Amino acid sequence: MSYTHLLTDPSFWILISFILFFLTVCKKGYKTVMATLTEYRETILKQINEAEALREEAYQMLRSEEKKNEEAFARLKDEEQMAVNQISQEKDVLKSKIKLLRKHYALLEIEKEREITEQARTEIEKSMIDLAEKEIVKFLKSSGSTEIKSNFIKKQIEGITS
Repeated sequence: MSYTHLLTDPSFWILISFILFFLTVCKKGYKTVMATLTEYRETILKQINEAEALREEAYQMLRSEEKKNEEAFARLKDEEQMAVNQISQEKDVLKSKIKLLRKHYALLEIEKEREITEQARTEIEKSMIDLAEKEIVKFLKSSGSTEIKSNFIKKQIEGITS
């Protein structure tokens, strides 16, 4: 095979030129493409890292808010229990006050009945005294003996005082 023929053939030189051009363009293009791809890859990795950091931050915020909610719920439960206990205590206090008021009312009623009874007794005693006086006066007018009159007065006085 003769290689001299190739060196004179323009097709061969076009092929060689094309290969050299292709290698030159590919070498420069490869570097540019690789640099662009590397830069794009780094940008994507940076965005992924930022997204992961944001996701972790959001997760921490979620945990923090859940913890706050749990604490608030526990405080509300405690406050609710305290309110229930306070209401129960106030209910017991009110019950005891109602009992005392009922006792006081009953005592007032008893006192009122005593006053009425005392007034009635006083009125009855006055009526009895008036009646006894009238009877004594009537007896004294009709009877003549002093001894009978004094015995009668003693009996009347004993009846009134007993």
